[in-house]
Amino acid sequence: MSSSQHRLKVTLAMELGDIFVKEEYRAKGLGKALFQELAKIAKEKVRFAVPCLLESTSDRSDKLVLTGSGSGGLDELKELLDDSKAFYAYVRVQYSNDKESQREKFIFVKWIGKRCKVMRKAKLSVQAADVKSVLRVFSLEVTASEKEQLDQEGIVVRLRKAGGASYDGV
Repeated sequence: MSSSQHRLKVTLAMELGDIFVKEEYRAKGLGKALFQELAKIAKEKVRFAVPCLLESTSDRSDKLVLTGSGSGGLDELKELLDDSKAFYAYVRVQYSNDKESQREKFIFVKWIGKRCKVMRKAKLSVQAADVKSVLRVFSLEVTASEKEQLDQEGIVVRLRKAGGASYDGV
């Protein structure tokens, strides 16, 4: 990893962690609007920010931290996952139906490791709706507890079925 890539990750994490809405402006939809705008910017620059991995920092907090990013797709994501933790991930998956077509689809992953604490699992299910309200553009939602559930070939089959325009009998 080059120093500029490392700096980018640290900068993104620090900037997102520093953003907050003052108390007098809360409960007016400003925070949600702010993070939706940030999500639009992130999607425009998604080529170097996927997969992105958001981790719940504690069982009692709603705070999410960007703990990883990259450009290696599902294979890179699987390397970042930990069986004792819970994560959300936003991943770009590239595939083709034939020699002429190349597709890019995004998937939303909820990772719940087999050794993840019960309260962390519960928190993940509660937070999921809020995370999905920001990362709204995805073709498939995958809940996984084993890395094999994030196999590229299986995910592509599910994406083809979800897309509805498969000409190869899938």
